[in-house]
Amino acid sequence: MEVAGIVLAVLFCLFLAVYLWLHLRARREQALGAWQALAQELGLRYTPGNLWRQVKAEGEVRGYSVSIADEAHLENQQHSVSTRIRTGFQRPLALGLKLARAGALSGLGKLLGSQDIQLGNHVFDRAFIVQGQDPDQIFKLFSPRLQQACLRYDRDVGPLMLDDKGLSFEAQGLVSDKQRLRKIIDAQIALVSDIEWCRQQL
Repeated sequence: MEVAGIVLAVLFCLFLAVYLWLHLRARREQALGAWQALAQELGLRYTPGNLWRQVKAEGEVRGYSVSIADEAHLENQQHSVSTRIRTGFQRPLALGLKLARAGALSGLGKLLGSQDIQLGNHVFDRAFIVQGQDPDQIFKLFSPRLQQACLRYDRDVGPLMLDDKGLSFEAQGLVSDKQRLRKIIDAQIALVSDIEWCRQQL
């Protein structure tokens, strides 16, 4: 009787493992189908992934470089995957800029010569940590209009992550909603365009 119980328990565990694997595989295929459809819609190059290579969709949209990729993470012996979307500036800002939600940046920037920068807007300064190597230029760049655009993006899209090269979005798992992916890319391009316009005013 005990042997029969052990066999049943092993079979149940195997069944559960196969079910979970098939479920996760179906969700991944659904997500990558959305990525491929969006890549075709936007004219991006789609690269299917494998064990050694990221899934990627990349190219130019309205004059800006855009990429969507899966990022693998291994933390505390736990494997996970996230979706990373990035839109680049036409040329780097060269300000040593790092901007993220308060609490998201470590003290590493200070070791590299960056300073915490306050812009004088208590709502913005409470929401974000801004670091950079040229505080005067960063203060000029982040006009009230641009501060509002950053706050709006963070509210409507997700955590704002900005550096000298561009704007990043990251979410746990593979985002499978094509409309959401498109909304994120459109919002990134709008904010990057605002930053490019403000840079031209310096």
